[in-house]
Amino acid sequence: MSDRASAPTAATGDRLGVHVKRTEQLLIAVKTKALKPFDLTVPQYAALSTIAANPGASSAQVARSCLVTPQTIGAVLTTLADRGLIDRRPSAVHSGVLVSTPTRAGKHLAAQADRATLAIESTFDDQFGPRQRAAFVAGLGRIQDVLKNYLGQPSPDARKTT
Repeated sequence: MSDRASAPTAATGDRLGVHVKRTEQLLIAVKTKALKPFDLTVPQYAALSTIAANPGASSAQVARSCLVTPQTIGAVLTTLADRGLIDRRPSAVHSGVLVSTPTRAGKHLAAQADRATLAIESTFDDQFGPRQRAAFVAGLGRIQDVLKNYLGQPSPDARKTT
């Protein structure tokens, strides 16, 4: 923003980061409510659906997919295993690495929970035409690139060679 005097402030609540955070909090609250009948938290659902889609995934792979730390995913996977929703076994390739596969009950629950969350997220698409949606996703991608730059991670455009 070139005119710093008119820049949004934290006090006005009009910063883009505030809008993104409010939206994220609302999304989590709505998903939490939708997942309650399945006795799943949002992180448990994310992990279970990741494992259902990628049987044999390592804890690190599940953590990356769910955007959480390996320490966090460990507790989530233990809970899912204790409930009989996933099996955890040493990897055939690396015996020190546990891989997770969904049980029959886990696959069934993941599918049911996915329908509930998809019903929520599909309403997002109803708010945009195809071009608007693509522009919105592209805008979010640009924001992600800016944030990655602050972390010292190059954006995809910076990695391209000319």
